Amino acid sequence: MTVVTSISRAAARTTREASEFDGLYINAGICVAGEGKDAEDKFVRLPRGIAVADLKPKKVYDSMDANWAAETAIINQVIAQIQAKAAGLAEGESLPINLELRLYRRQEEATVAPNPTVDVDLAKSLFG
Repeated sequence: MTVVTSISRAAARTTREASEFDGLYINAGICVAGEGKDAEDKFVRLPRGIAVADLKPKKVYDSMDANWAAETAIINQVIAQIQAKAAGLAEGESLPINLELRLYRRQEEATVAPNPTVDVDLAKSLFG
């Protein structure tokens, strides 16, 4: 008897090799002051973090816009610093990092009403 298994395309896309940064996360949250004279502040995190293993440096090309290339270089340096610091954490250990958080709503694709004149001109240009 032969058992045939297949992996769906979605499963294949989500499969990745193990990383030295697995189990390390950047968590957003709030620091709540403890009560009493010996109380410690408590970090209360939101339920979803950024996996350090998912942070991948971006390529910088000579043909890139200079401003975009400079920003990309900063991103790559931030990733390298975070990964270096994260690699040195003991199990269960955390430390604060100075990242600014922003609430963001993605930009939706704009719907543009078709222009019949343009469509006719395009068809003529493309197909004669």
